[in-house]
Amino acid sequence: MVIRTENQLDKSECVSFKGVTKKLIIGPSVNSNEIVLRIMQLDAGCANIYHSHPFPHIWKIEKGSGIYIDGNKNEAKIKTGDFIFVDQDEPHCLKNNTDEPLVWLCFGTIDSEKMNPLTFTPHEF
Repeated sequence: MVIRTENQLDKSECVSFKGVTKKLIIGPSVNSNEIVLRIMQLDAGCANIYHSHPFPHIWKIEKGSGIYIDGNKNEAKIKTGDFIFVDQDEPHCLKNNTDEPLVWLCFGTIDSEKMNPLTFTPHEF
């Protein structure tokens, strides 16, 4: 069993995503060999790139609101409490069009933690 508090987590910048930071909660450092859990934050007024990668993940919006853009370039308003499933290879993007941080939990596979975001596939939007 592993119990961690947020003050035990290291914050790291996501190199290819301006305004995005992550804190790894569960992953290889606590001997999780299949799943990872992260706390992610997107700063006010920022957006990540429209991209895809070969692994699925699930998001739960913890704080704030913004816009989720799916593989068909449909925009959906998201807010605290929403869950989003992003399938493998599905293009997606998250925009924070507010003046407050957008915070979400990201549940993913161990491969999602091993892959460098610089190798994600960018898509035209």
